[in-house]
Amino acid sequence: MPFKDLILPPFYLLFVLAVALVYLSLSPQNKKDTQIFWMGLGTKLFCGILYGLAYTFYYNGGDTFVYFGQGSQLYEYIQNDWSLAWKIFWLEANTFNIHTFEQLNQIEFYINSSTFFVVKMVAFLSLFTFNSYYSITILFAALSFSGLWALYKTLSDLYPQLRWQMAFACFLLPSLSFWGSGIMKDTITIGCFGWIIYGFYHLCIKRDQLIWPIIVISIGTYMCIMVKFYIVAALAPALAIWLVTHYNQYITDHSLRFVTYTGIGFVLFWAYWYMNHLFQALFNKILLAFISSALGFQNWHGFLAEQGGSGYSLGEIDYSSFGNIVSKAPAAINVALFRPYLFEVKNTVMLLTSLESTLFLLFTIYALLKGGLFKSFRFLLSNSVLLMLLTYVLLFAFIVGFTSYNFGALARYKIPCMPLYIAMLFILLEEKRISKISL
Repeated sequence: MPFKDLILPPFYLLFVLAVALVYLSLSPQNKKDTQIFWMGLGTKLFCGILYGLAYTFYYNGGDTFVYFGQGSQLYEYIQNDWSLAWKIFWLEANTFNIHTFEQLNQIEFYINSSTFFVVKMVAFLSLFTFNSYYSITILFAALSFSGLWALYKTLSDLYPQLRWQMAFACFLLPSLSFWGSGIMKDTITIGCFGWIIYGFYHLCIKRDQLIWPIIVISIGTYMCIMVKFYIVAALAPALAIWLVTHYNQYITDHSLRFVTYTGIGFVLFWAYWYMNHLFQALFNKILLAFISSALGFQNWHGFLAEQGGSGYSLGEIDYSSFGNIVSKAPAAINVALFRPYLFEVKNTVMLLTSLESTLFLLFTIYALLKGGLFKSFRFLLSNSVLLMLLTYVLLFAFIVGFTSYNFGALARYKIPCMPLYIAMLFILLEEKRISKISL
């Protein structure tokens, strides 16, 4: 471990804590939220350091160090030639020109826009951390925490009586805390999707802010699209459903509701008819990208499974049939949320993931059966918040379960789904409790 990684990280921990104190002084919280804030931030920072140590001494390397190494290479270009570094920063991935070919040929992750985005982010943060791995990790963890804190504030604002339950969902899930705290794509996206939900809630649902939500939605959406587009693909329809169902409850007049939805339907039909070819081309492009990504992951992770890795399969898939792909949804969602099962465990890390998945399964069964299974489905389909959460969870779980084909990778890929899934179950139990009291 370099000497600077022993000396510098404590100063950046103090910097993050100082920024946190300034935030709390400018935005006073109640006592419970203040306790949760420090608990969540402390957990994130601890897991960020733990992540680096685990990949140093247990895994003996990994993608996190590849990102850091290639970010360091780009950082050297910044130090030596600002104009060259500026050109590299604004080049699209996997595009070369005569001025940058030699330099970019040494950055392996340049071939992919999502990995190159992380490399550029590491290089940028290196300017302020003297290119210290653990100092950059602390900043990654802090940025991730900011998004999760925004998500917690949104959920606790919707259900203030469930503050500690929402805190558990956002900050204390083991996989979420560990895999979402290092120098990885997952750390970026877990923070961004929290800010997107926060911005949407305050802009469209609560309608108490304007400029700040637009800023965080724009930045969060851009970063998610650059790193993991499928998060936006799953989140967009869920938020649209939340918007429609939320305002639907305020239209009590049946005639007005009929006119409103008829008008919306007419506008959507006209838009589809007028831009039919555009919609079809866009859908085909997204579907092709999804299939291409799935094939890439499945082939690579399938190869790793043959070499003794922790792989899984969804059976034979006919990629030319959209219906056949959709038919794999139940198995894909199940594998994302509840597997690996205990009897599928092959190593220590997989055992920890399996224990967490088993608790997910048991909690799901408890939440659905407590107070009646029929009542559970009624609340999930009638409550605007629960319907939004359910839509996102099912879409996201299908995407990552269908594409991963490896339990090790799946443990990381599924973390943007986990806090909302657990929050959904807590909210479902709370709605049942309220309903029982009212009866």
